[in-house]
Amino acid sequence: MAYYMYILESEKNGKYYIGSTQNVQERLQQHNYSRTPSPNQGFHGD
Repeated sequence: MAYYMYILESEKNGKYYIGSTQNVQERLQQHNYSRTPSPNQGFHGD
């Protein structure tokens, strides 16, 4: 099964979140609804 790398930018705080997943749609929903915490807590890409 394929893995996908992603970078998301929070509309709330401007932080970027980097991760990998096998199911992009499910992971995006998890981020949007805060069902699982991000392990890297995000970072600013200034």
